[in-house]
Amino acid sequence: MYEKNIFNFETKQIVYGERLNENEFPMIDRSFVESPEHYGRRILNKPVINLEASRGCLNKCIFCNSVVTDRGKKDSIVGKSIEKVFQEVMQSQRSGYDMFRFNDDSFTYATYQNGLLDKLRDKNIHYRIFANAKHLTREVLLKLKESGCFHISVGIESYNPKNLRIIGKNTRQEEICFGINYAQEIGIMIRVYFIVGLPYDNKDNIRKYMEMVAQEVHFSEYTVYPLIPYPGSLIWKYPEKFGYTITNKNFNEYIQIGKGKKTVFALRHRNFDENDIESWVTLSEDILEKYGKVQTINSKVV
Repeated sequence: MYEKNIFNFETKQIVYGERLNENEFPMIDRSFVESPEHYGRRILNKPVINLEASRGCLNKCIFCNSVVTDRGKKDSIVGKSIEKVFQEVMQSQRSGYDMFRFNDDSFTYATYQNGLLDKLRDKNIHYRIFANAKHLTREVLLKLKESGCFHISVGIESYNPKNLRIIGKNTRQEEICFGINYAQEIGIMIRVYFIVGLPYDNKDNIRKYMEMVAQEVHFSEYTVYPLIPYPGSLIWKYPEKFGYTITNKNFNEYIQIGKGKKTVFALRHRNFDENDIESWVTLSEDILEKYGKVQTINSKVV
């Protein structure tokens, strides 16, 4: 439970707690939610309800601050019961909502295993999710499509094989290419996220791999972020191990993309500096736009 002012902003401590098991996840009462015509969040200009079907992730990404919640362990994914998630969806649908956003890190992994996608089929709902490219197999994507999924956000981070190996995502180019291309083929829109300022980046291979991914991988939307050393992440704890120096520890500025595309360049690498990273964001955006990719800030989906 969160209590007002329990977080100490002076020491900036990370709060740890015990994880809930499947049976301890509460059934959320959404009766207090505003009626659809008054609800602010939109997808395709329709009101959207945010849901979670699971918590946790199997990855150990060096840039992700979710490592503080046992990320990367075999038992790190805890799913809600199918019935509770299904009841939430049906309750919201009866209130006038048919558009949903699942915020799970591992929706595809958890729900393909537990049968939720089968229960959602033919319920006339539409939803978007976040997914790891390696989980986007033909079978999973077909089930997602049948159950109402129309939009998937995928963290590619980099198309450079050396970066993919070192960041802990353990994803290969061919997995990225197949999953995303097949999703687009069957009518699921794909948004991808890139990170620049990773250990093996330089101007030449940023250009090389952005050109390559823009031609080989058929996504529609994208965002390019600078690498940010979030507290709790391995980059934060051991920057020198990856060749970095943290040059800005003002957490108030740790924004991925804010108003006016505001962000922070807080890292210097032994092979490049903050100015290089900033220029690579612009270079990447120019290349992707050249191939007709749409920045997330200009998305009609949101």
